[in-house]
Amino acid sequence: MGLPTKVYTLNPKACSVIELYGFLDTATRDWTDGLLSNIFREINKPTDKKERRYILYDGDVDALWIENMVCLNLKKKEFVFRSFVFL
Repeated sequence: MGLPTKVYTLNPKACSVIELYGFLDTATRDWTDGLLSNIFREINKPTDKKERRYILYDGDVDALWIENMVCLNLKKKEFVFRSFVFL
């Protein structure tokens, strides 16, 4: 405990699904990161700092973006949410 905390605040309803997750250009097969992809990359950069890092989804709960998040997690098998906490 007692570690500094860095919070990345994101309102998923303030942007489109493409802006949130990113997209694949079907013609060139190039991937463009979305906001969430960029945040995950930033959080996972190696650092010497001892700090906690959290993503705060600030906004109304929407079944569509939660469903998209779960589907993204299952397909990529990279991001696993053990629980959602609603305050």
